[in-house]
Amino acid sequence: MKNKITYSFLLFCLLTFSQTEYKVNTEVLNVRSGAGTKYDVVGQIKLDEKVVEVSKSGDWSEIKTQELQGFVSSKFISKINTENNTKDEKSEDEGSFFGWLITLVIIAYFIRKATDFLSGLFGGSKASSRAHAQNAPKKVTSYHLSIKNGVVYLGKERSTMQSPVFQWFEKAIDCDLENPTDERSRFLVVTTKGEVILCRLKSTGKDFVFRPFVSYGSAYKARFADSNSFVFTTEKGTFKGYFNSTRKDKLS
Repeated sequence: MKNKITYSFLLFCLLTFSQTEYKVNTEVLNVRSGAGTKYDVVGQIKLDEKVVEVSKSGDWSEIKTQELQGFVSSKFISKINTENNTKDEKSEDEGSFFGWLITLVIIAYFIRKATDFLSGLFGGSKASSRAHAQNAPKKVTSYHLSIKNGVVYLGKERSTMQSPVFQWFEKAIDCDLENPTDERSRFLVVTTKGEVILCRLKSTGKDFVFRPFVSYGSAYKARFADSNSFVFTTEKGTFKGYFNSTRKDKLS
């Protein structure tokens, strides 16, 4: 919005200063309130006085000076910038134009600075609130697992919606979620067959990390110990297993 105001101001100024200049070619010229002699005289301008033509209506021109604006007969004003101007005059006009252009750029710069200052002065609290909202930590969703009829379901906090994340030939009897705030977290599932399976949310991949064996028995409970190991319980005791190894340590 600030850019639009600045650019509109620049366009207005450029259009104003780029209008053609004329000079009066008679001793005294009446300036009227309308385009015709029937309109009242609102002022007079003298020979060689410079004016700017704003618009033209037939034989009448609307002109303005620093003190006056109105209508004059077009035959009593002559263009200053004619084809007969000398090179020196053209150079002077070009220099004047670029001078105005530089002045306008400087004015636009200070307008922009002033607008920014006022925005910061009167709208600082809103900007601060927006910045605080952007820098505020993102709210984390907490997930949880549940088992119903041998199927493991994923649920979210403050929501009754649940979706199945584990359906197998063997039904689930226990499960554990590694990271409740990660929607792609790993989770362990213990089946009725006594196996422990490592799964991942939003993935169909499954890794058997423990299968029933004579020395260990059949698992009925499993939990994550850390990112590389898990603890499972069988009828023969509690053991620690490792995800990247077949090693099993008896804990009790």
